[in-house]
Amino acid sequence: MTFCFVFGLEPWLLPPAVEMIEALKSAGHGVKVIYAVYQGTKPDKGDFNASDTFEIVPKSPGAKRLLIHQFIAESVKKLMTQYSVDVIIACDILSLQAVNDIKGPVKGYWGFEIVSRPEKMKLSLGIYRAFRFPAWVENCDFFLSPSKSRADKISARCKKNMPHEVIYNCRLLKEETVSVSGTPGKLVYTGRISETQYISEIIDAIALLPDNVELHLAGPVDSGYNSTLLEKVKNSALSGKVFLLGRLSREEAYALVDTADIGFVFYNENMGPEAQDPAPNKLSDYIAGNTWTLGGDQPYMKYWLEERGAGVCIKTMDSKSIADGIQKLLTDPKFKDKAVLHQLYNNELNMYAQAEKLVMLVSTLI
Repeated sequence: MTFCFVFGLEPWLLPPAVEMIEALKSAGHGVKVIYAVYQGTKPDKGDFNASDTFEIVPKSPGAKRLLIHQFIAESVKKLMTQYSVDVIIACDILSLQAVNDIKGPVKGYWGFEIVSRPEKMKLSLGIYRAFRFPAWVENCDFFLSPSKSRADKISARCKKNMPHEVIYNCRLLKEETVSVSGTPGKLVYTGRISETQYISEIIDAIALLPDNVELHLAGPVDSGYNSTLLEKVKNSALSGKVFLLGRLSREEAYALVDTADIGFVFYNENMGPEAQDPAPNKLSDYIAGNTWTLGGDQPYMKYWLEERGAGVCIKTMDSKSIADGIQKLLTDPKFKDKAVLHQLYNNELNMYAQAEKLVMLVSTLI
């Protein structure tokens, strides 16, 4: 079976899809990749095999964002004339708009027309991370979602019964090299560093904890938050306890998580409907790295942390509540055996098994 993954303008979707692509290749399936380059946004050079990758660069460097989908559509048509492809998986809304099978132009979310699927394309079309917009999902043959609750909501809104599968976002562990112990008292946060992620409250919580507790922050800092962050870290009470690591490569971030004891995943619920049920990549990365997680009490977080035993949820993200949550993870005997996390990864997040789920779903459609 040959898959074609299509990326538009959302590079944050690349890591989970890259892991799926590698798992599919390991199982002997063919994979082609099409992605758009817009204002310098593109995958890391090591993400894809060059012979399987088709880079779309607009003819004009100043091409408008709303025109990119046209380049994607033309590239898909060209690819279909060169290779036999069984499945196209759109990895974001823009790429879905470029290849969706609908009759006539329809105004999309950003106000531009959706290009119809190339003629005589006998294949299955799906979207990798379905969030909302059931009207668009209905024009696919299937959809994938990183959360069961999201999948259920989308399915309920669709006018027809839509084949779908829950595909969790997680890194691909090629061999069991991750430590099952971690470094006691080493706390990590990976991702965008901003006020909406409650970084200030986490830092304040560190000041309330014993001296052997360290916080390592890895990721780009929002420009408007940089001065506030630096001022907090200069606090004498935090000397030698908070470390700003900047942006790390994916491999460096994984190595950091693998040696940690606890990771953080907090979301500001005022950010919009998606924050009510987040499916963050970092949560599954923490589990894969045998790192306990302290998070909020959204449904998705409660499922993994409370029901599956991967960590602790707290209802209020103030420094005292965060400090209490950290203390529980550090001292409660329930969180001493990290083999629980390794088993959880193998049973539910293993990307080889998830690739098999995707193949089985598609096999029923083509």
